[in-house]
Amino acid sequence: MVLTMSGAMGIGGWFFVQKPTDAGKTSLWSFSQSDHIFIAKDPEKRNRERYNEIGGFDTREVEQACMTLEPYQFLYLERTHGYMCIIDSK
Repeated sequence: MVLTMSGAMGIGGWFFVQKPTDAGKTSLWSFSQSDHIFIAKDPEKRNRERYNEIGGFDTREVEQACMTLEPYQFLYLERTHGYMCIIDSK
């Protein structure tokens, strides 16, 4: 199952799940089980509340870092080693 999501900015995510059953849960698995996560600034509080599903990171710290991002910047989270940094894509 491949799930692709994109918005008005023309960016998107590709998530691959190798389990043939429960393919409808792909979006849930992709957010909670991904090892490399790139997050852009999101003004929607309800969307930011899902940051607690990432695991391994302080939710408040992730939200505070995200709210400081400028356009074309992303917060990169690497879950295996707990790395967090800001990526400037300009």
